[in-house]
Amino acid sequence: MKGLIKFIFIVVFFYLLLGCQTHKVFSESTLPDEDKLEIFFSNTLKSHQRRFESQLKNEQFSDIYPPSFSSIKDKTEKEIYDILEKEDGNFAIDKVEYWVVNNYKVGLKGLIERITNNSKISDLNLKPEMVGGNDLTRVAGRINHILQHITYGDMGEAGGNATKRDLKKLQLKWMKFYIRECKEIVPPNNTNKVIRISNKSIKKYEKIFSECTLPNEDKLPKPFNKNIKKHKNIYYKYSDSIRLLIKDKPKDYIFNLFENEREITTSVGDVESWVVFNYKTGIQELIKRITNNKEVGLVGSVNLIIDGRVESGDMRLETGDVIFDDLFRVSGRANYLLKEITSEDFGSAGMYASEIELIKLQRKWIKWYSQICEKNTNLKKQ
Repeated sequence: MKGLIKFIFIVVFFYLLLGCQTHKVFSESTLPDEDKLEIFFSNTLKSHQRRFESQLKNEQFSDIYPPSFSSIKDKTEKEIYDILEKEDGNFAIDKVEYWVVNNYKVGLKGLIERITNNSKISDLNLKPEMVGGNDLTRVAGRINHILQHITYGDMGEAGGNATKRDLKKLQLKWMKFYIRECKEIVPPNNTNKVIRISNKSIKKYEKIFSECTLPNEDKLPKPFNKNIKKHKNIYYKYSDSIRLLIKDKPKDYIFNLFENEREITTSVGDVESWVVFNYKTGIQELIKRITNNKEVGLVGSVNLIIDGRVESGDMRLETGDVIFDDLFRVSGRANYLLKEITSEDFGSAGMYASEIELIKLQRKWIKWYSQICEKNTNLKKQ
């Protein structure tokens, strides 16, 4: 019994010691400039900045965001936290979020420091307003909601029934997140780990692509074969005399459009048509480009809503299918076309996909490709 009590005491002691150390490191840490932040976090900040800029310029939002709204980013910390802790309504959350996005170094730290404050926003008898498990009628719930929205991180919920202990645990998680982000990212030339993984992927697909090619259409998986036939029928039925020449264009010409052209009918539509007729080469080229995160831009995206791009202000909100592959980037275009042509789905190459995530996605496509080749080789032997 004494041994158990001693063990519990040691565990509690080290837990408290770790918490104290985290608080100390947090208080001494400062977030770096945007170009030194982890790429995902940097992109989310830029996305929110663009979103606010776009909405401030858009007349549709003039009632919500009057011209005076832009001056909020110049307010003092005290003025902002007075709004957070005393002002009713979701508009108060927008004000604080706008300020934090433009003053993230002090803003995120200030929010994390205050997240254990679970007091009501006002003396009004407001009903708890739950968004993602956060009670927006309480300070802690508002803060957690803003942190989640700005960083796309999720450390847990701050509901109306959250205890002081729950909020301290939540605060500790956000502190650890903040400390991780305070570590400046080493410039690409020195990121040996990432470069090593990337080179490994390149060597792997080069070996597989040089040793085997996809089989003829009748030996392809049924969904893949069906899509090839369907796209060919559409191509011949709806293409004009100029577009009918696309299938015979050189590979370098096609993928130069893919990597540099903004117009969707050319950069995605024409490339899709070419790959359908030249799938043995085209599928290989698309898989190679899964890790190319170059941002090209996009115009003419009819009937498509790209996740994250409306919120960032890069696209207008219109009716259409929602997709999670970012067609503004080469990686998103490659993954989107691979899914469209093969009917396979190994995940998305979204707006905030990291290099490691894209490498993992590419490996899944390489594995799929090699399995088809291996199966076809075995059939030949039989």
